[in-house]
Amino acid sequence: MVHIVGIDCAAQDENIGITYSEWKGVGKFQIKEVYQGFCYCKLFDYIKKNATPNGEELEFLIAFDAPLGWPQGLGEFLCEQSAGNPDFPIDFTYDAKADCLFTRATDRIVKKRMVKENGKAGVLPLSVGADKIARASFKALEIINNLRNFIQAEFQVDKFSLTWTHDAKKIPKFSMIEVYPAATLFSWNKTFKGYKSDEKVKERILEFLGESDEIWSANRCDVKPMDHLDVCKWEKAGSKKEYKKTKLSENKNTDAFDSLICAFTGKEFLEGNLTGPDKWVSDGIISEERLKKEGWIWTNLNLG
Repeated sequence: MVHIVGIDCAAQDENIGITYSEWKGVGKFQIKEVYQGFCYCKLFDYIKKNATPNGEELEFLIAFDAPLGWPQGLGEFLCEQSAGNPDFPIDFTYDAKADCLFTRATDRIVKKRMVKENGKAGVLPLSVGADKIARASFKALEIINNLRNFIQAEFQVDKFSLTWTHDAKKIPKFSMIEVYPAATLFSWNKTFKGYKSDEKVKERILEFLGESDEIWSANRCDVKPMDHLDVCKWEKAGSKKEYKKTKLSENKNTDAFDSLICAFTGKEFLEGNLTGPDKWVSDGIISEERLKKEGWIWTNLNLG
């Protein structure tokens, strides 16, 4: 069994969504809990409760919705640049320069594929080198650092890192991937866009998930699992904060919803339905060095 934790990152704890789930093989995927608002104690307790003391096979997969690396070109440029200095270390046009400095290779690959399939831009990865998503990325790195320290102290496991392969033998006990919910939804159905502002689209997505024979929920009862799923939302209670339950379908904030899609993307990863970086590395589109520096969005690029 693999525990999949989907985390939709944000700069502020109350805007972070987190979904806990279990995968026991194809057709055996269970949503355990969905939270709106992040708390380290909840995450650490969940890992401590469910991790086995021994064994090296994959047990925990953390699926982050946030860029986990920055463009290699941006780092190289900032090392050389000084205030008011217009001399760029690389000679290319402004458009190419902006792409190289502000977006990663994986962002451009996902963008190209989504535009090709859709005929227009649609929802594309944000530019971590130019947008405020960078603050969510820093928060994600803080969570990763604290998780790594916790895992090392609690289980004496030194390795908690990104995985670049589907090969189960090469994936450590505690691993993580970067995901992009909009791309996951696009790969399922090209009309699943605009869900952040259109409640009807979100309802259709929940219906799609609820109608899948492969999906089952811990609190399913006799109704569609996604319609019945609760969200524990972080709210003020006097001078303190506490989690209060609300229905996922009624929760207007999309952070918890995105974390749910992160968990489903983790399921897709485990079932081998997502595209790894191997082809792009072997074709010379992205170097091994750039891949490890910038990161990789795991999604299904074999659309259409």
